[in-house]
Amino acid sequence: MPTSSSDDDLRDRSRALLQRSLSLAVARYLHDHPDAPPAAQGWLEGDDRSLVEGAVEDISGQATARLGELDALQQAFAGAGPELREERRVDLAHARLNLQSARSGSFGTAAGMLRDFLVDAGESPDDFSIH
Repeated sequence: MPTSSSDDDLRDRSRALLQRSLSLAVARYLHDHPDAPPAAQGWLEGDDRSLVEGAVEDISGQATARLGELDALQQAFAGAGPELREERRVDLAHARLNLQSARSGSFGTAAGMLRDFLVDAGESPDDFSIH
């Protein structure tokens, strides 16, 4: 079944938000843990390295703004078909968890790629499995 351009736009926006949420969470962790092992340092993209050296309020502020974007995106998904909502549901949940960690600095529970990052950082987070 062909997809509409609005479906493709929602997919693209959700993928971009998931990636940005992970980058912000990684930056927050590395900001708070400057002695993280090299395997963890490798998770941070070039442009986001400046966040690690900046004020924590910059990271949490960006995370808060992205949470607002996520709320708006989830509203947009409410009007999409059930197949598309199900396809992107887990990624949107992961994005929310990532952004909450980036904002708060709390990494005790994680899911998805953030959990993988934390394991590379030498942490043992509680696994929050989203099905």
